[in-house]
Amino acid sequence: MYHKYYGGEIMMIASIKTKKRKTFVELPTHGIELRNALREVGITAEPREVKLTDDENADCRVRLFADDEIGHGVLKIVRKTDDLALLDDTLWLLDAHDWCTVRDALEDGCARTLRQLHEQFEPNPEKMVLSAIMDPNSSPLQVYDCVVEKRIPLPSEQFQQMLRHPTSFEGFFRKYDDLMFRDWHGQYHCILPYDEQTGDGILIDTEGCSYPKYYQLVPNAKLLIEHYEKQLEQTADQTEDESPEISGVSM
Repeated sequence: MYHKYYGGEIMMIASIKTKKRKTFVELPTHGIELRNALREVGITAEPREVKLTDDENADCRVRLFADDEIGHGVLKIVRKTDDLALLDDTLWLLDAHDWCTVRDALEDGCARTLRQLHEQFEPNPEKMVLSAIMDPNSSPLQVYDCVVEKRIPLPSEQFQQMLRHPTSFEGFFRKYDDLMFRDWHGQYHCILPYDEQTGDGILIDTEGCSYPKYYQLVPNAKLLIEHYEKQLEQTADQTEDESPEISGVSM
């Protein structure tokens, strides 16, 4: 069966195949349509559990096709470990922007992975943003917006060891590789490890390397994080207080 969605721009066609059945679905599409396509070939798993692999030994094989430059640009950064839900959600985000903006983001090569492309276009005002000089070798020195993708408390000994011997933390940095990149807005997306005892931290963007390629020491990072989290809580409480009460509805 061919699942066709009449809505946004069609960027890809996914062939979903098991050992006995096969179907096609146009992307992006609605979640219910994606689930129906999976059910049709006997897959009861959620789209987020279906990996984008065409391995012949896989229980469910997903093969992707594109016939325009945007679709081909996305295909270049898709990994076998990515899932169907992430792909569909990313395509929806791209569909909400003008094609010139999306094309420029893909051509700039800022996003090395599908997850990074998703992060660039996902509206998320709740992320912590700090201003920092990430490249001390630039002339003149420039201050950049740095989006903190993950805040990581570390025991003091481990944090100090990271400062002294960052190259020995390759496994640590690889774990968060998808979270660190520079987007087409010029913003750095970073992790923020910090010392649980002293409170100092360091903004890090590896840009796919096994060491901190760009970094900035953040004194009192723990206090900044606590202040930020307190602001989020106050905003959430205020929003809840301002929500209108619904007493009842007659049908």
